Amino acid sequence: MTKRSYSQNCALAIALDVIGDRWTLLIVREVMIRPRRFKELQANLQGIGTNLLSERLQQLVGDQILLREGTGHPVYTIGVNGEGLKTSVYSLIRWGMNFNDRRNQTQHEDPDWLILVLRAYFNAQAGRAWQGVYQLVIDEQEYFLACVENELHIQQEPADIIASIRVSSSTAQRLAAGEVDIAVVIDSGDLKVKGREADINQFFLAFDNT
Repeated sequence: MTKRSYSQNCALAIALDVIGDRWTLLIVREVMIRPRRFKELQANLQGIGTNLLSERLQQLVGDQILLREGTGHPVYTIGVNGEGLKTSVYSLIRWGMNFNDRRNQTQHEDPDWLILVLRAYFNAQAGRAWQGVYQLVIDEQEYFLACVENELHIQQEPADIIASIRVSSSTAQRLAAGEVDIAVVIDSGDLKVKGREADINQFFLAFDNT
């Protein structure tokens, strides 16, 4: 299939030539969260055809946005040009939160996507004050979060968990959008925390939605 182009010598048009096709940025989203195999991408990108996913992956690897590692059942990871795309993706996520009222409860949703929302709002300077790893449970999906090299990283289950936060996807979205106060959702039971008050406060200070 011939790739469509705006045929304009404009940096924005060229960027859209590279990542503006349907599904492309959502594939990047998935791999930004963690390395993915083909079947994992299919599972989270409901509606994309096998051939189209293969084509998009080939294009992304060719443009060094993704890397294809291994044979047989390769894993896709972020490439050098994908690293440079992160800031733009985070900006789009923050911008998209202005339209939180368009969320449809009947549509597909994955707790993993909230990890990118957290990364989009993550304040690395505040995160450096973390003294260990936080357990975050979203809709029963468990994550272990740490600040590594000024970024929010998902860790394997560690021994140094300092606090636990348990929340639903809907409440997490409302918190990220600034629609509800942390104290309110704790009092209502929609947000459950366990650990020292100082560590809990330090966790939330690392995310800025202003």
